[in-house]
Amino acid sequence: MTSYDDKDKKIIDMLKSLPSIDDEQSKDELYQRVIQNIESPRNIKRKKHVMLFPILATAAAFLIGLILLPGLFNEEANEANHFEKANDIQHDDEGKSADDQSNKEIHDAESDTFDTDQAAIDEHDQEERAEKVTEGDTFSSYVLKQSSESQPLVYGALPDQYAQYVIPMTFVYANAEIATDNALTSFYNELEKVLTPNEWGMGAFPIKDITFQIDMKENRVIAEVADDFSIGDGSARAYMFEKTLNMMFRPLGIQQVDFKTVSGKETIELGPFGEIDEMPIEEKGKAIYKMYYPDKATRSFLLPVPQDETIDITTGISLMKENELANDVFASIPEDVNLTASVDENVLILSVVTPEKLENDRDTQVMIEAMLMTAKDFGFTHVVVKNSGLESIGPYDVTEKIAVPKAINPIEIAQ
Repeated sequence: MTSYDDKDKKIIDMLKSLPSIDDEQSKDELYQRVIQNIESPRNIKRKKHVMLFPILATAAAFLIGLILLPGLFNEEANEANHFEKANDIQHDDEGKSADDQSNKEIHDAESDTFDTDQAAIDEHDQEERAEKVTEGDTFSSYVLKQSSESQPLVYGALPDQYAQYVIPMTFVYANAEIATDNALTSFYNELEKVLTPNEWGMGAFPIKDITFQIDMKENRVIAEVADDFSIGDGSARAYMFEKTLNMMFRPLGIQQVDFKTVSGKETIELGPFGEIDEMPIEEKGKAIYKMYYPDKATRSFLLPVPQDETIDITTGISLMKENELANDVFASIPEDVNLTASVDENVLILSVVTPEKLENDRDTQVMIEAMLMTAKDFGFTHVVVKNSGLESIGPYDVTEKIAVPKAINPIEIAQ
């Protein structure tokens, strides 16, 4: 017997073991029921519906998948590419930022080094200039001595080139007579002609387009200006205007400047001062004197540096040893020269602690003349120099007391 016969036998045996089912329907009834089920329209329709819908749904899903899948794959690919690019950009930016920061730090360090080196060079150059501040000057003195002779003097002033200070100067008109107010007025109205600020490294003359009339009897000056007169904007201009007028007319004993316009108006607009009709000439306060000598200037000047009224002369002397390099202002007392000060009524007594540092040269003369002007502004009339080891310094006999000067920065004007 073959293996197929064995399988059939097993199937037969399993069928025999099934429970017995009796159907009481007749063969004719069973036949008719089967025929009805086969020919029923409802069943036919149901079969078509049941079979067609799954096929259509499957086909539609398949088509939708064909349409969407490439897009999804592309989108995923794009997202992946975008993510990779974003990472690359971020890494590039981080790398670039790090490089930029590193380059900036290097640049800043180089810039700081350059600035430091340049500042050191500038300071060294300025210090060298400070040591040679009077070498180029050929005139004999920074001050005008007191004299019994009547000298025709006209007082001028200019701001420094940084508008920090006002520098006075005295014009000595040789062979001229200033015996009347009209003659003096004429010289003041032509003052701008003898000022050379560009050559001296100074700012422009702030007293322009003004005609003066000096009245020595009344101790006043009438200043006539144009109807559209203006000193310009800013408090610095107003300050320079006021201080220049003070330096011009205080030495004459003038107490007040009255203003008017050419049309007769008795007030003028003066910047932050507002509408004014007069300006009082102030009394001179305390000042110490240093050297003003800008680069490429044709000469140097003694410069008053205003001080608080509470300062004492000892403090003033120590300040005279300090440079103000940024303003082209230099010490008038050498750093290695030490002085002590004492007072005998209206006489200032200077004792030299380091006489070995002094020589009868121009630098020592500058120191003496700066001290004489400083003493004058502190209210002294004479100066005595002790323990200098010298009998004379320039034109000064230092064995005798020295009278304070009459004026500062004299400039002779030939007539």
